[in-house]
Amino acid sequence: VAYDRPPPPGEGAVALVADLAHQELLSVRYTTEALLGPRDVEAGAQAAAERQAAGIIAGANTVGFRLLGAQLQQREGDITLELEYVHEVCRGRLEEAAGGGKQCLGPRDDVLETPIRHHLVSITSGPGGTWTANAFLPEKAWPARRDVYQAVMASFRVAG
Repeated sequence: VAYDRPPPPGEGAVALVADLAHQELLSVRYTTEALLGPRDVEAGAQAAAERQAAGIIAGANTVGFRLLGAQLQQREGDITLELEYVHEVCRGRLEEAAGGGKQCLGPRDDVLETPIRHHLVSITSGPGGTWTANAFLPEKAWPARRDVYQAVMASFRVAG
């Protein structure tokens, strides 16, 4: 377990657990910003998931994104959105390729592989801020590790 250095006021990583050899990661972040609110409850899980997904896609060199599931719950003043998605990202420079596709280029214009990762995310917003747990691993490892990751994410709770 690694703890982040003191975060900027209002946000930061709280904990990080990683198996870097297998590219598996679980991170927990906190922000004082309310990422979910009553409008998300009214709009429903799919609309809230699409709004969160737009932020994920905008914040990365996204090659591909597929939302697999979303659940929204409201309990004791907290709103929780659980997402499952697959995200393919470029770790270099993303450019349009012949035929309208995308390609990922490294510093010497060499074509880089784009990792495809399976994510399980739990976002809980309440009066004190927002906690986000994000667990991800390579998509090809997902079938063998699904039960472990689902159990880990099911155990994530924000205690007030």
